[in-house]
Amino acid sequence: CFADRDLVDRARLYAVHATTAIAATRRATTLRAAVDSRHVIGMAQGIAMERFGIDQQQSFDLLRRLSSTSNVKLRDVAVQVVETREFPLERED
Repeated sequence: CFADRDLVDRARLYAVHATTAIAATRRATTLRAAVDSRHVIGMAQGIAMERFGIDQQQSFDLLRRLSSTSNVKLRDVAVQVVETREFPLERED
């Protein structure tokens, strides 16, 4: 059965197409996650800018510092800020 060259070539072609489709799906998923992360970080920055009267760069620096000192991913810090409207430094007081 596998001696048939046509059959083997066709199987290889399907394998290449399947691999390409899986890679494209993974790439799209990664890009979507990156866009979602960027969006939530931007919302948290806006909350920080309004709350503390700081600019965009300062708000990002604040979130990055909170991420670093709490050993929590920046995106997760941003999600927490957006969901609770609180910053970890406010809750410790």
